[in-house]
Amino acid sequence: MKVLNFEDSVYKANAIRKILGNRCGVASVEQVSNVEDGLKMLKDAENAGEPFNLIITDMHFPMRSGAISDTEAGEKLVQILQAQGNQTNIIVCSSRNMKLPGVYGCIWYSEISDWEEELCDLVREMEQMIYAMSDIHGQYELFRNLMEQIPLGKDDTLYVLGDVVDRGPDSMNTLKYMMANPNIIPIMGNHELMALPCLKLLVSELSKDFLHKLSSQAHQSFAEWTLNGGISTIQEFLKLPKEERRQVVEYIESFRPYGKKIINNGEYWLIHAGLEHFSESRRLEEYSVEELVWKRTDFDIAYFKNITVVSGHTPTQNILGNSRPGYIFKKNNLIAIDCGAGENNGRLAAICLDTGEEYYAE
Repeated sequence: MKVLNFEDSVYKANAIRKILGNRCGVASVEQVSNVEDGLKMLKDAENAGEPFNLIITDMHFPMRSGAISDTEAGEKLVQILQAQGNQTNIIVCSSRNMKLPGVYGCIWYSEISDWEEELCDLVREMEQMIYAMSDIHGQYELFRNLMEQIPLGKDDTLYVLGDVVDRGPDSMNTLKYMMANPNIIPIMGNHELMALPCLKLLVSELSKDFLHKLSSQAHQSFAEWTLNGGISTIQEFLKLPKEERRQVVEYIESFRPYGKKIINNGEYWLIHAGLEHFSESRRLEEYSVEELVWKRTDFDIAYFKNITVVSGHTPTQNILGNSRPGYIFKKNNLIAIDCGAGENNGRLAAICLDTGEEYYAE
């Protein structure tokens, strides 16, 4: 991590550098004592391809070299960076106990506050990487190949945006791998939604008259599911011991309807498919599971200016105008990550939302 500290007190700057180096393992901490020089340093670093990952700022320091201190310099710095579209994380570390909107965090630099621990907590949280993949569809070998590529640390998080099961040959091992790794967060897909009521009926040992006892609604659920690739999942599921079947069902029941994260000062919505009955004024929490797992995203529409929607469900081979079919697609603050695993010319894909780095297995 590379840090730029806007601070005109050498004592305080050294204290911050010592804390970051000794307790957070941050090797590069540079100090600048005024806004003008700091903005130039940020620009020069970006142009050199070595941008700063974090800005720490006081509130009270000069706007330019040789000028007197400005009590609002920190707030003006944040406003300038926001106007420039700079998305570098900002932490305010000030003797003024304040909350400043639009920054990653605010720390009260005081002898009566545990500012050192607060700073370390924020830096450690920033270093946690967020990954996303989708639509594994029982392709366990591709999944394991991709997991070997992703540098997923114990404090990182991988969101799997649904459709883990069906079509492919090994949904159960994929689910069991995910169950054993608590930093993998599963999101509900339409295939899990179809599978769940049927799998619940298959937990117990099947009797000879099982089919005859099913209600018409259950018959319809099984028919719909099997027509959409559920047969392979049923065959695998029935080979499991009863206790493992129960655990698998409980795990699928725990799938979340969506994920929401703030990454590099930007808001990300992680969903399986799209936003049915979309309205810019609706919060993500107001959408039902059904509204998030069936409706396909329209990639020609910019849903939001300041929110990025990450989704699967629609293979990127099927997106009109996509010059790279079968690879991750980005347009209008939308990221499509279903790359058609198991299909001809398809692959399983993942993306690090912090860095934008893409990973593929085929």
